[in-house]
Amino acid sequence: MCSGALAPPGPSEIYEGFRAQRRELTNQLEELESTRGALSSTLLNMNSVDPQRKVLEERLGEVDKRIATVDGMLAANSAQLAQAAAVPGAVIEPPHVIRRGPPEEAFIVGTIFMVIVSFRCRSLWRGGSGKGA
Repeated sequence: MCSGALAPPGPSEIYEGFRAQRRELTNQLEELESTRGALSSTLLNMNSVDPQRKVLEERLGEVDKRIATVDGMLAANSAQLAQAAAVPGAVIEPPHVIRRGPPEEAFIVGTIFMVIVSFRCRSLWRGGSGKGA
């Protein structure tokens, strides 16, 4: 039977939540900066007496305010993320895999060597059979 109550999130879930929030805030900031760049470029190419200039300047001011807000949210998130990472069990490092045997590069180099040798042998075999008679 389910009681319907959810278990409180653990340190790892809280940490991952802050990381997800950071990714989203970073995406929003990038979009806002892209919008700001487009508006600035449009304003630079616009005539100073164009009636749309005032509208674009106001829009640019709004985008600047939103950038400042998201930047502040990112700063707060950084502090929360650092605090969450300090809780034992929040950050779980993946186990280090100890590979036995030669590295993958050795297989690649060996395969390339075998292909070159087989093409060379094939060319010698074809060349030798045509000259002997």
